[in-house]
Amino acid sequence: NIGKYNNASDLTDADEIGRDRPLVVIADQTLGDYSLSGGNAGEAVLGDLLDAALDENTGADVRVRIHPDVKAGEKQSCLKELAIARHIPLDYSQVSMASVLKRAARVYVATSNAGLEALIHGAPVTCFGMPFYAGWGLTDDRQSCARRVARPSLPQVIAAAYLKYCRYVDPLTGRRTDALTIARHVALA
Repeated sequence: NIGKYNNASDLTDADEIGRDRPLVVIADQTLGDYSLSGGNAGEAVLGDLLDAALDENTGADVRVRIHPDVKAGEKQSCLKELAIARHIPLDYSQVSMASVLKRAARVYVATSNAGLEALIHGAPVTCFGMPFYAGWGLTDDRQSCARRVARPSLPQVIAAAYLKYCRYVDPLTGRRTDALTIARHVALA
């Protein structure tokens, strides 16, 4: 259950989210997030994302999961106003994204890393932008990237993202360490 944000409790069996109807999660991002512009996900793409989530999931519980930095009042949402205009519920719940993704029937993203986390938890992902994990055959992509012709497995993409191309620093010693050590720190928190 480790993800980008690890400061919330998991959904419990008593929580109704995703119980009665299929849960469709739309991952919010912060306004001005460079991955949006770098991933070719401008405002028109964001509107298309919301419209598709509604059109393709009749009868489902479709909701925009508000970004943790927006919940904390630190940044602005890129989807909030567009979602309100379409009468899509906003999810401000203080539960872990991992536990929500485990109940999701489908996840829609522009370029959010929540899409990779959804793949890890077994949820199908539709990408409207071109994040680093899209275009490899693992996601339902609404854009294409001609140079992404390889077909890596999900474990290969995870290894590239979390093991090969990242550097980790132990928060206690300040020294370089590995992903497993950091995962152990997060698990203890």
